[in-house]
Amino acid sequence: MSLMLHCGATLRSEDQVRQIKATAKSDTHRPVDHGELLDIVFDDMDRRNIKRKDGQFGVTKDGECMFGLVELEEFTVPSIDARNRVFRDTPLSVKDRHHLHVRMSQHGNMPVTQMLAVEKEYEREGADAEGNPLLRDEQSYGHNVWRYLQAYTHVLQRGGRFKSENARLESINTRTQQTVKLLRSIATQTVTVSVA
Repeated sequence: MSLMLHCGATLRSEDQVRQIKATAKSDTHRPVDHGELLDIVFDDMDRRNIKRKDGQFGVTKDGECMFGLVELEEFTVPSIDARNRVFRDTPLSVKDRHHLHVRMSQHGNMPVTQMLAVEKEYEREGADAEGNPLLRDEQSYGHNVWRYLQAYTHVLQRGGRFKSENARLESINTRTQQTVKLLRSIATQTVTVSVA
């Protein structure tokens, strides 16, 4: 974990951050002490049973702005973990993948012009010229729904024309959510068929 400090900010311990008291700028301004903010965040984490480790905190010269990172212990969201496991355990044949390209296009998730790029990304494997692995984790090397989602999102991040960077992010978010729903239905069908 590494905190990048804002120009002029200094690294402080949690105890030092808690000692800084906020001052009101007007009669209607109700400032929040940094310690109070930390308590709100940490209480919510405790309520959700999210285990945390040490934190790093930075404070601006005037003491008004505080920012930081808190390291978490192993953190999982059961529903997302289960979905990802199903995605990794659901193989995709070449025929199934090509049918998926068509369904993605019909649902408006993938322009026809991106089909080839997604297919190339899906088939990519190995290492680059320096020997660095091209894919993030061992599950990425399987021919499965998980790899397809990775290939699709990678192509989305690199391609397309948008009015602004915000429009690009909104489009990626919307299309990825729609695609996850489509892939979930395919993975669920596959699991149901293989179990029956």
